[in-house]
Order: sequence, then structure tokens, then C-alpha cells
Amino acid sequence: YIEDYTSCNEPLPPILEKNTGLPPPSSKDNAPSILEINATLFLISEM
Repeated sequence: YIEDYTSCNEPLPPILEKNTGLPPPSSKDNAPSILEINATLFLISEM
């Protein structure tokens, strides 16, 4: 059930999509996109 849930994750909020410029996470490629989002948010917070 956990795997099925991760494959059906909700898309990112519009604000996050605009800030990161990343497409919504697809199927099971969530870990890399989450790391990229965290790095981008960190850079934004440092500005």
C-alpha cells in the first residue's frame, strides 16, 4: 500500500512549481525532485 500511495502523490502547489521550475513529481521519482526542491527553497531563503 505504501508503494501505491507514493505513486499517487499529489502535484506540487503552484507556488512551488513556479519557484523551482520543476515539473510535478512523476510515479516513483519523488526522492530526487524532493531533494531539488529542498535545495532550491534553501537557496531562495538565503537570498
